Amino acid sequence: MSTGTSNPHLVIAHEDFRRRPIVHLVTRLQGAVFVPSGPGVGGGFVAACEGILARGDALGIFPEGREMGGGNGAFRHGAAYLGLRNGCALVPALVEHRGLRDVRVAYGAPLEPGRVPINRRTLERLTARLQGAIVALRAAGATAAPIHG
Repeated sequence: MSTGTSNPHLVIAHEDFRRRPIVHLVTRLQGAVFVPSGPGVGGGFVAACEGILARGDALGIFPEGREMGGGNGAFRHGAAYLGLRNGCALVPALVEHRGLRDVRVAYGAPLEPGRVPINRRTLERLTARLQGAIVALRAAGATAAPIHG
């Protein structure tokens, strides 16, 4: 996803990656922030993400979690929450796995969250906009650029 921004960036990775020594090492070297399992991720994790955004760095979040269903999975509200709370745009990204070493990413236009109160309705609306933008990338046949050879 580094091709999508010139800012320093970090990626959110599931805590399960910590259980796989090589994957854990690679994700840590790439600057991953590990998200805990469960419905509530905790204030420490949110504070870490907000610190990254406050520095002006980009944060790669997979709203479908480990499913990565190209927009067809169940989206969580974390990206919308951070976008609304920090006033930062969400950039839709379609991630395609075409093989073990062939991962491609296509980016959509940034979605501005607007200045609205943060509640269930606004989280659901922004999450739905993000999901719709990712599905539209696939429907439009967006050409995803390779990120690994």
